[in-house]
Amino acid sequence: MDQSFNQKQPASLEELLQQCTVKLTLPELHQHGTGFFVAPNLILTCNHVVSGSAKLKCPEGRRVKVRWQDQENFVEAEVIKSCVDPVDLALLSFKQVSSTQVPYVYFDTKIEHRQNLYSFGYPDKDFPNGFPVTLTYVGLTGDKPPYMIFNREQIRHGMSGAALLNQDTRKVCGIVKFTRDAGSDLGGGGVSAQTILSELPELIQYQNVPCQKDDLWTSFLINGNIDRNTLLERLRSCPAGIFRVVMSFLRPPAGTLSSENSAQATRAAELIEWAEHPDGCGLEEVQKAYLRAIGKSKL
Repeated sequence: MDQSFNQKQPASLEELLQQCTVKLTLPELHQHGTGFFVAPNLILTCNHVVSGSAKLKCPEGRRVKVRWQDQENFVEAEVIKSCVDPVDLALLSFKQVSSTQVPYVYFDTKIEHRQNLYSFGYPDKDFPNGFPVTLTYVGLTGDKPPYMIFNREQIRHGMSGAALLNQDTRKVCGIVKFTRDAGSDLGGGGVSAQTILSELPELIQYQNVPCQKDDLWTSFLINGNIDRNTLLERLRSCPAGIFRVVMSFLRPPAGTLSSENSAQATRAAELIEWAEHPDGCGLEEVQKAYLRAIGKSKL
């Protein structure tokens, strides 16, 4: 998909997850919650966020105010599907705003004991512009379907509907559903990606990575944990001879970079942009070329 949204280039997958996250408000219910983009025009959240109760099915067509980043009135979305407890999920649809195309997450059902999870949501107080948490996955409950349990952080009201990013697989493994204690770091529980994709199979088509290879999420999956900013800074500041050697190793297509008379900082940025493009070589190859040029094994 074309990432034409007007946001700063994320430096990490965690920052990209923030850019996939929205605040959902229902004035008539005097409450708000969190949701996240799961397709170019779809938002996933918990049913209780839009219905007021996990046991009350949300009426289809209910309008929900969507805040995205600093756009307080980004769009109005409408509920197109909801599932009551024990699933507690709701899918919202919205019309894209002019040429704006939003980033969206990828799911992975794999999750292992004690893996770290990252989440970003809109708690009920103190942080109106969103708040990040890092959690530890404990395991599954005996319910059917089972709930994910995580601890080591405070989950406040309003965080329901936030995505749970598995920092090992680098994909979303679930959605925050409840807190075990909003005033302490007991953590909470969530609905797993396995349950999400089972209950909402229409989302599976958006998980075909080869078909979505133009998006930023895939770029982070391909480039792994390489520190983009550090690599860019090294290329900007290295001796001109080293930069030429890197270029000779990578051989980007003619016209990819500005002429050799241009500033090295400009050409380094262009090299990184090309590497991150689906037709580029990937940041890993750029890092290998740089390390080879300076005769070292790591940055």
